[in-house]
Amino acid sequence: MNVSALLAFASRQMAREDHAAAVETLRMVLGTDPEHAEAHALLAICLLRQRRRYAAEHETRLALRLDPELPNAHIAAGWVSLAANDLARAEEAFREALRLSPDEVIAIHGLAEAALARGDRDAARAELERVLAIDPENVGALVELAKLDLACGDHDAADTRIEEALRIDPESPKALVARGEAFLRRGDVAAAREHAIWALRQSASSPSALVLLSNIKARQSFFLGVWWRLNTWLIALASSRRVFALVAMYAIYRASITLFVQLGLPSAAATIELVWLLFIVYTWVAMPIFRRMLNRELAGVRLPRRF
Repeated sequence: MNVSALLAFASRQMAREDHAAAVETLRMVLGTDPEHAEAHALLAICLLRQRRRYAAEHETRLALRLDPELPNAHIAAGWVSLAANDLARAEEAFREALRLSPDEVIAIHGLAEAALARGDRDAARAELERVLAIDPENVGALVELAKLDLACGDHDAADTRIEEALRIDPESPKALVARGEAFLRRGDVAAAREHAIWALRQSASSPSALVLLSNIKARQSFFLGVWWRLNTWLIALASSRRVFALVAMYAIYRASITLFVQLGLPSAAATIELVWLLFIVYTWVAMPIFRRMLNRELAGVRLPRRF
């Protein structure tokens, strides 16, 4: 298979959210041509989807050095900056990509993500509508607009967009996950689980499908759900903020103990100490419990060895 065919194959794998397979394909390209800027740029995007930010930064630098006028190199730089929460630099990179190639929908997607990170849903919606104006059958834009509709409580509009996405690609993991998220918001856990498993059968390494399945399992257990949501919140924070949040939690715990002792309420202080101890113990045992539950769900999904 020649380099062009391998790149096209990798792009299809990325569209299916099979980033692990796309990484292997792109490494085959780079094995043939180590200075292929496009392959380095696409590899950076794949690595970023696998949360390998520093490796993605390295591939982005290589792509920009090899071809400073390559749109995908600037797109990769934009996504890397987004991952680092550098919104200004991300938007600058995406706009540079659009200057070089005005119809690069993935760059417009990036601007929509940056808008969402700023909390500007209207700007994000406008960018996604811009994607559809260029590519009316862009499943990713339809799904993201459906998620915005869900966040605004407009379930009917979300359903319409998801149905359109599934009409275009009935096996799209993104669209199947969006359908599952819509069911989960309505409280239909069984239907949500069915769609999460269906999406994983299409792409066993789909991050969004795994997150949906995790949310479903968290919904089925109160304490596990609290643990999952706390960890999800912490993981979403930048490293420095995560450390600050953990230190603040411990400081609040110690301050509460001291306050209740000074107020002459030792029983309240003892209760807080017990709750804190239980929280630590549950945090320790929750991960294996959660993994066991997920493995039980994934038992019916045929996973590739690399997974």
